[in-house]
Amino acid sequence: SLLSEPFGCAEAEQMKMPVLLVEGERTSPGMRAIDTILLECMPAACRAVLPGVGHTIQFGAPEVMAVVVADFLRR
Repeated sequence: SLLSEPFGCAEAEQMKMPVLLVEGERTSPGMRAIDTILLECMPAACRAVLPGVGHTIQFGAPEVMAVVVADFLRR
């Protein structure tokens, strides 16, 4: 199970590539807190918050998600 594997700041710091953390405006506070911690740990991370959607962005706003990801990949 993925949940049995430890993953914390020490592991996140090893990720030197650009990372995009995408969350919905209505994503739960707990998930947003995880993203905040990851942003502090990953030197090349950035966050995108999509308005009006929750955690399942790929279903709630697939077109907006596609644009955000495509813009990130163009950088």
